[in-house]
Amino acid sequence: MTDLSDLSAYTNNPVPLPITGGCACGALRYSIDAQPLIALQCHCVYCQKISGTGHGCFVVTPGEAATTTGEAREFTYVADSGGTSFRYFCPQCSAMVFAKLSRHPETFVVAAASLDDRENYRPSVTVFAKEATSWDPPAPGLTLFTEGLG
Repeated sequence: MTDLSDLSAYTNNPVPLPITGGCACGALRYSIDAQPLIALQCHCVYCQKISGTGHGCFVVTPGEAATTTGEAREFTYVADSGGTSFRYFCPQCSAMVFAKLSRHPETFVVAAASLDDRENYRPSVTVFAKEATSWDPPAPGLTLFTEGLG
């Protein structure tokens, strides 16, 4: 993965810990005891289809710092990066809560909308910008990557 320290909005502006969040009904929860590595917007086709919008919004954190409670349903697919993406949804309310990536097994990726304090979502990067739609272009001011972070 690309060195994120120069790209991250969290390097010089940490958030209160733990970072907590969960699904819409509260049955699937997580807690993270480490600062996020980065927050991003992803415009890949899978994120568009899974989110029902033009992009997905995510906070990437160290995997060893994350714990989950509750049952999760897994959806697995080969991502545009060529790696396998594991998306975890609540079986009760169907909200997508977190993801794991085969290419970055050391990370735990949370859906920004699942954060209890959504102000902790500070995107600095857009990935798969080449797949952005004309009706949902990348947000201004973010560093653009035509593909993933590596």
